[in-house]
Amino acid sequence: MQQLQRAARAIKESDALVILSGAGMGVDAGLGTFRGRNAGAWEPMVAMRKRHEQLSDPDWLRLDPRFAWAFWRTRHLTYTQNTAPHEGYKILADIGSMKRYGVFSITSNIDGHWARTPGVSEDSILEVHGALTHWQPLSWQWGAGEEEIWQADSHVVQQMEMPEWVLQPGEIAEATLSKSGPWERVTVGDNGATMLDSKGKPVRIHSVRKMGTDVDLMRVTESSTLPLCPDGRPARPNVLMFGDSEWNSARTDAQSQNFRLWVEAIPSDTRVALVEVGAGKAVPTIRRQSEMLWGHFDNCSLIRINLDDFDFPHDLLHVDSCISVGGKGALDAIQELKQQMEAV
Repeated sequence: MQQLQRAARAIKESDALVILSGAGMGVDAGLGTFRGRNAGAWEPMVAMRKRHEQLSDPDWLRLDPRFAWAFWRTRHLTYTQNTAPHEGYKILADIGSMKRYGVFSITSNIDGHWARTPGVSEDSILEVHGALTHWQPLSWQWGAGEEEIWQADSHVVQQMEMPEWVLQPGEIAEATLSKSGPWERVTVGDNGATMLDSKGKPVRIHSVRKMGTDVDLMRVTESSTLPLCPDGRPARPNVLMFGDSEWNSARTDAQSQNFRLWVEAIPSDTRVALVEVGAGKAVPTIRRQSEMLWGHFDNCSLIRINLDDFDFPHDLLHVDSCISVGGKGALDAIQELKQQMEAV
């Protein structure tokens, strides 16, 4: 409770608010994280025995585009259509709107939830890894700018047909272990997605279908039209993937420039509160950004909120202006912060 009180006081006494959010921020909205106790599991990914970061690789869009778009279709619908920002987003936005110099949101999340939060303008958001709400050409040409980035077409995404995962634990199914391999029998594991060979050992598959059918459950159907650029070239999400050399960062670069201008407009003695929520260590983009900004501002507090990774590096452990709030999910912590702010 003492840490929450300290955090509430620092936020209440600040004149500017920067919200820095990672994957843990979206858990209470129904979104899974890449890793940890709230990691999500997509059945084709489990069947292929891959991790999220292995599927978030642009090579899939060239080597196996129907599998790649099955993955990105699921993420697009889950993040942008089937979930909404939880109450914690609005609470922080409302707090920021009352600050003399306002609020800016920096996020590594690609769900576009801050853009859907009342009180946070488009000019006050920095999506450091891009967003599923926008697309770009699959083959990016050096020097291409924001004219090569456009709003994602949700209708096209919804029209892509993805077969329902209908396999049950213990069921006998047919699978191929490689792109050109023969169909062979496998047993569905206890989790309903892992495939087992005749000896009961997990196998990494390429395709899977229910016995007696010819429908591949791993990919959008052959009849589905994949997303295209306005000129007919293959398209892809405008998000920074792992091992990605063709992400068009022009939109994020423009957002970064907006943030630089916002920072420059703040007097050097301004009391700034950095509220970092749900940023883990596996992909530490947001944690590093928070710590860098804490060192930049002369009069600054950094509040780190996370269910698990709420610690600070050794050089910040005993710094009074670095406050950790751990063991709480994003929404619970934000709601308690609001209550504490009203009390102090």
